[in-house]
Amino acid sequence: MVVHYLTENEHAQLAVGNEQFKRAANQGNSTMWHLEYSGITEPTTLVVEALASGCPYQGFLSPQHLEAPPHQTLFTLDDFHAASKTGEAFVNGQYDTKVFPKAIARSFIKVEPKPHVAADWDWWEGFTGADDISSAPATDYPACKDGTCGRWTSSNFDYTMWSVDNPNGVPLFTRGVMLGQLWTVFDDWQQDVTGKLRFTALQKATVDADRTKFLHVTWSVDIVGTGRRYPQLIVSDRVAPVQDGFGDPDQNTLLVQTITGPQMRFETQAIHGLAANGKAWDINNQAPSHIFTGDRQDSEIRTSDPIFEHAGMDRLTTLDAYISGERLYVYFDGQAAGCTIFPAAFQLKGDVSVTFGDVIYHEGAEDEEVCQGPRPYTFLNAHQCEETRRHFDDLGFKNGVKPPAWDETKVPCLPY
Repeated sequence: MVVHYLTENEHAQLAVGNEQFKRAANQGNSTMWHLEYSGITEPTTLVVEALASGCPYQGFLSPQHLEAPPHQTLFTLDDFHAASKTGEAFVNGQYDTKVFPKAIARSFIKVEPKPHVAADWDWWEGFTGADDISSAPATDYPACKDGTCGRWTSSNFDYTMWSVDNPNGVPLFTRGVMLGQLWTVFDDWQQDVTGKLRFTALQKATVDADRTKFLHVTWSVDIVGTGRRYPQLIVSDRVAPVQDGFGDPDQNTLLVQTITGPQMRFETQAIHGLAANGKAWDINNQAPSHIFTGDRQDSEIRTSDPIFEHAGMDRLTTLDAYISGERLYVYFDGQAAGCTIFPAAFQLKGDVSVTFGDVIYHEGAEDEEVCQGPRPYTFLNAHQCEETRRHFDDLGFKNGVKPPAWDETKVPCLPY
């Protein structure tokens, strides 16, 4: 069967079987063809069930319990277990019901984890519980004066938040390791403010002066987003808090992000000095970008999947960046996404900080995208209009690696 797309990149897509055809013809809210279960440390048997009814939504799941009205209550897994007569907890239950589903068919899958070898990396964080960032003490942060921002230091990270809502003095911000991942929840505090969350590795990385050697950064994160909420990687020659460094006129910062949605674009911004309009980079003052995939206005059709096919509310996408002083290669889930040659003014080299983060910017203005839904984000519309949640895992970097194997005939390395 075939689906003909009358889009900017007009093309036909062949589909084997009816299910593949329906998936190609009706993109958007649909069943994920993907199974993910985090926190497995040994060979395990997963029980996969067909259910007579849907799983109930038990509340907003968070790594820490928080009461900050008028926001909804943030619940932990322990809260769910305690409130259930059977002790069952449902992660991202999709149905507004009190009825717990009954299994009508059952199968079993034997799985075995194949984790990264931490010793293969110069720095690695797999969130096995060793770094309890939820209890890290507050650090003095002179730039924070109004209670809507903060800074903490754990054993592995320097992390900061900006423009976070704090009704009655209670910041709407939770973070912690849960199910073998780092989970974060926060909200910005009023319209036209730029809520941001940053985690900077305490260990520095290096962009080698030899342009044949690359800094390899890897990270896994759920990439469902909009033009106002999305995850980021920031590699900078400034120290933490990196947001403060954006105001330096001689700074060099590489920003990699998946932005907009559902058909998100995977892009980079190579920023030297101020971003635009004579001002420092911020969510509402983005720098000129180079788009790798997702929203390119050219006639090229890539051999890789559309990146939004790898997005899901509880699915992590593995992103990789290979950075030299001259160029950047990026991948998602092992697929080559693109390459660009940096502009001459951009001079990222030597010791650099590596930061992972998330943003939310005046979500009430998202209208049909989220808050006025229900399409295209039914779950976000129903449960996460005002608050945003993000999962991170398997963060690492290695200095001085060889460039990745790359087929320039399929994915050319383009000027920025």
